[in-house]
Amino acid sequence: MPITCPYCQYQGAPVITRKMSSTGWILFFVLFLFTCIILCWLPFVMSSMQEEQRKCAQCGTKLG
Repeated sequence: MPITCPYCQYQGAPVITRKMSSTGWILFFVLFLFTCIILCWLPFVMSSMQEEQRKCAQCGTKLG
């Protein structure tokens, strides 16, 4: 989906990266402590524990 960057006026698709949210890291440490490493990998594969960051492909400014 093309967007227009409010800073450099670039029109095109943004660069989308996904990273672990704060809630995901908290869940990881809780599972690590109480399940003896068996289930601590779950937050890394759950899409609800990930957050998307959108950046302009030209200037790298964080969008929305």
